[in-house]
Amino acid sequence: MRHVPLIREDQLRNYSNQFLCQLYRRAQGINERLFSRYEIFNALGLRGFTDDEGTRQAADEIVQNLIIQGFIGTIENSEEIRLTIHGLVEARRICTDMSH
Repeated sequence: MRHVPLIREDQLRNYSNQFLCQLYRRAQGINERLFSRYEIFNALGLRGFTDDEGTRQAADEIVQNLIIQGFIGTIENSEEIRLTIHGLVEARRICTDMSH
């Protein structure tokens, strides 16, 4: 069975940037701090994901996008994530741009 994305391609960048900024604010400039990907996602307050499974899939799609970009790292067999050094630098730039 093929995985069908919940988040449209045009939404993915926006949601990923919001997620990255939420993670950046919580990490307070420290790239090794660990956070639950689902807590970060839930803090965004995004609507339209009707159940826990949908919410988890949407969070996982965003996390996968940010991993591909090299902005975050994961802990094996865990829901925990952290900013990478590259992610810290890019988050600072992206979040500053979003606040203006």
